[in-house]
Amino acid sequence: KPEGWRDQLNGAAGVISCVGAFGSNEYMEKVCGDATVEMVKAAAEAKVPRFVFISAHDYGPAFKAILRGYVEGKYKAEAAIKEYFPDSGVYLRPGFVHGTRQISASASIPLGLIGGPLEKILRGDSVQKLAMQQPLLGPFLVPPTSVEDVASAAVNAATDLSVPAGPMDVWTIPKYA
Repeated sequence: KPEGWRDQLNGAAGVISCVGAFGSNEYMEKVCGDATVEMVKAAAEAKVPRFVFISAHDYGPAFKAILRGYVEGKYKAEAAIKEYFPDSGVYLRPGFVHGTRQISASASIPLGLIGGPLEKILRGDSVQKLAMQQPLLGPFLVPPTSVEDVASAAVNAATDLSVPAGPMDVWTIPKYA
């Protein structure tokens, strides 16, 4: 709820929202969309100059059908950013984000063991061109992105006015990391 953090916005250079969740479609839309929309409105009201959102890559109709609430929530948040931060809002659209996923105090999943090598293979210009030209094959050629690159690009977008507003796709994120 905004009351718990609204005062933290005063004097902020930017806000980064990385809110997301899985569950029912209703729950995903509420968490992935409505929560960020509230943050966007509060940040605009506090005159924060930049707003950055970790959204998601669009993998196409099957992805949207399976995770409808997730996708609609992310799009709802992006629309609010376009409305309230048209010249300074940035939304990153990574695909699979890899790094070490901490699932408890004593257990983690090293997603980088798969994501790192896949990213190296799929990050090239020729793969990007092929992904853009082949609608059926394209979703399988989207490179994973390291959590470090996503975090660094988000911080740079929130603090560096030379980072362009609007979407930052999976191919562009490492350039701003």
